[in-house]
Amino acid sequence: MCGGTAVVAPCERYITVSETAPQNGDHTTPIISAALEYSLAEAGEFESRMGKPGINLNSADFFMHKNGTKKKLGIGLSAAEAVAVVELRLSRAGLNGDGLCRKTAEYAHIIHHRTQGGIGSGADIFCCALRRPIIFRNAGGVPRVINDSTQDSIKIPIRMVWSGIVSDTRNMIHKYNRWLETGGAIAEEIRRKTAEVGEKLAPLWFTEDFRRFYEVFDEYIAVMKECTRLAGLDYWLDCHTELDNWARKFGGRAKPSGAGGGDMIILIGDIPVEELHRDIFRIKCQV
Repeated sequence: MCGGTAVVAPCERYITVSETAPQNGDHTTPIISAALEYSLAEAGEFESRMGKPGINLNSADFFMHKNGTKKKLGIGLSAAEAVAVVELRLSRAGLNGDGLCRKTAEYAHIIHHRTQGGIGSGADIFCCALRRPIIFRNAGGVPRVINDSTQDSIKIPIRMVWSGIVSDTRNMIHKYNRWLETGGAIAEEIRRKTAEVGEKLAPLWFTEDFRRFYEVFDEYIAVMKECTRLAGLDYWLDCHTELDNWARKFGGRAKPSGAGGGDMIILIGDIPVEELHRDIFRIKCQV
């Protein structure tokens, strides 16, 4: 939302959604309810005749069970819910192909943004709906996919690992926004530096100039650490330091995913992830 540039890639975890008889909504989440209620112009004529669907949705892939406790993974469950319901409604009304993906992203972003109280850039929505790695920017509330070619793929090897720690992303966003509002010239300067180095780094994920990638990546991490320290955010935890130190032994890196503070950790480079006694998640780098 502050004009920064993000690279987002889908991971191989899935929601399964199917149509059932219309239900009363007792077993739906706020996002699912909003996605069912929102008016979709392309589905209007069809739904006026056939009605809106009931939803049977299985999101088990977005949770882990550890020591008898069910924990939500920080891989964009609410974004996936919005995309799944909107795509089902549009596809049953006859949309398909690339047009279906793009319309799904546009509608799901509006629905998710409103339901979440206006927070979030929408990057996870567009990545999920388009089913490919994207370079994304949201400036002034206008989301935009910058790499519009469907042939783009991330060249550097990446995987994800679960930290086992649940991150409060919503609170971190609110805290960051408050810091921007009250931090004056220093906050604005750090925000500008973060946006500039992020813009330099984004296209390097899609090239094979690994030397340059790591050079700019280290610059990016240094700026992010400074930014989140000044904003008072628990962005980089001990688990990130531990995995980064380990990855660097093999020429790689590790970093927090998204807002940081737990949840998922990105492992970067040709490193022996099989040696880790952790839950490893594949990322769909290729289109």
